Amino acid sequence: MTRHKLLLAISLLSKIGTGMVSLFVLARGLGPADYGFVATVFAYASIAALFTDFGFSVQALRDIGAQPDKAGELIAACVRVKNLLVLVVTLGAALVLSLLNLGPHLLAASLLLYGSIMVNSYGDLVVVALRGIGKYAAETVSSILGTVVFVIVVGGTALAWPDILPIATALFVARLLQTAIAFLVVSRYTQLGNCIHGPLLDLLRFMRTSSGLALDSFLTTITGQIDVILVGALLGLHAAGTYQIAARVASYAVLPAQVLAGVNIPALSRDMSDHGRVKTPLIARFFLEYLAIGTVVAVGYAVFMATFSQLVFGTGYEISVGLWSGFCLLVLVRYLSASTGVLLIIYKQVRWRLIVQFLAACAIAGLVTLFSLAWGVAGAAWALATSILLAGILYAWGVFRIQRESNRYSL
Repeated sequence: MTRHKLLLAISLLSKIGTGMVSLFVLARGLGPADYGFVATVFAYASIAALFTDFGFSVQALRDIGAQPDKAGELIAACVRVKNLLVLVVTLGAALVLSLLNLGPHLLAASLLLYGSIMVNSYGDLVVVALRGIGKYAAETVSSILGTVVFVIVVGGTALAWPDILPIATALFVARLLQTAIAFLVVSRYTQLGNCIHGPLLDLLRFMRTSSGLALDSFLTTITGQIDVILVGALLGLHAAGTYQIAARVASYAVLPAQVLAGVNIPALSRDMSDHGRVKTPLIARFFLEYLAIGTVVAVGYAVFMATFSQLVFGTGYEISVGLWSGFCLLVLVRYLSASTGVLLIIYKQVRWRLIVQFLAACAIAGLVTLFSLAWGVAGAAWALATSILLAGILYAWGVFRIQRESNRYSL
């Protein structure tokens, strides 16, 4: 398992590298206001992509971990349903954008930015098959190749044409190439089968089995995007650009948690299938692992933002102590809530996750609005951290309750 974590860590580092290059290029090339526009489009596009993901990534990772021989069949079924959802959501997004008074330049850029998010979601879905069957080295190769392509395409375009439309085009092309690489690598290890379309009744039946995880994924991402939308609406695009710089770096700092989840979900699912429960000492070790890594990463985030943020992203971005310290707390809190959230997935306690995610989304909407109006972008960061902390406490209570019941029945 240690080797798997190392390989996944390399894959995640590649994604972090891709994200940092994107962030550096967009921030320095566009400036706070234009980058704030891009960040807002990304936030809305990420929410739109949720309607097409429908919880497939988590479901596929869990189910493939339990039945590795059906990896290709399960992923192909997910992709077929996703195609239908992408068609519906894209028609709706195009209609909404056409009604806005953006102008041809910004309209084209918005469509390309939306397309880059949607195409990337296909790549993120299909590589789940590699994790489920234990081919972590193959995912690492796919991630590294994708990073190289992304840096060449987006970095080269930004240097030659530092304007929002060329950069948006480059982002779309780069994500398209990255997704193609992911499909090619996965096809070497599993037979994907029909990934285009299927009988409508079968698609609807498959969607029904994923509806709980779909709502869970939707609420999870909403809690990570609604703050950006609110900051942009309340404080303007310049403030949104500054806020998003700190938020994006924080999101990359949390990515290592996916290394742990990507290895532990399939392994714990198999253990749960074999024994009917997860032993308390294993859960304690699992939690301490997240706590230790989260603490180290949070400290690293604080040092980076306090020392190098303006040097890296430009003097136009004023990352105050209040802003980066709020996100420093958020990074640590997200690691802790992720550990208990993964355990709830293992126990298939989707309903409790949905309740907590809904409460967290409501808390974020209310607290970010109040704190932003009172203390600006720094207030939004602390509001977000407070909301996720409350969600983590509720997650932990749910896990404690489940463990208490399972221990009682095991005696």
